[in-house]
Amino acid sequence: MANSVVILGVFVADTAYRADRAPRMGETILGNSFALGPGGKGSNQAVAAARLGADPRFELVAPHPFALVCFRASAGNETTEALAAAINAAGDVAVTPMQLGDDAIIRVSVGQSYTEAEHVERLWNLIDTHTPAIQEES
Repeated sequence: MANSVVILGVFVADTAYRADRAPRMGETILGNSFALGPGGKGSNQAVAAARLGADPRFELVAPHPFALVCFRASAGNETTEALAAAINAAGDVAVTPMQLGDDAIIRVSVGQSYTEAEHVERLWNLIDTHTPAIQEES
């Protein structure tokens, strides 16, 4: 039976303003244009955390109040380390493998301003694809 996970994220609009020059310390200047785009990186975080937290192959190992999600493979350190290496070998995404106490974990940021849902989906596909193969080898 799958775990139940409820993640509340927010999706908002971000605004970016342009001006002829950068303001000096303490100065307010008028912008000459702005761009409106998707924002609220909580939506990317919500997708990543929900997928990992609901899948028994993984454990979320730290709170994820911002855009950093830390997880590990339930199968242990060797599987987690091999998974991080396989993801990074893909070349179009990057995760940070590290130690948290005695546990190998994977840190991934899903909140960079250019990160879109398709990037989170690509990362999940790599995680999902490589985890079963790695666990079968162990």
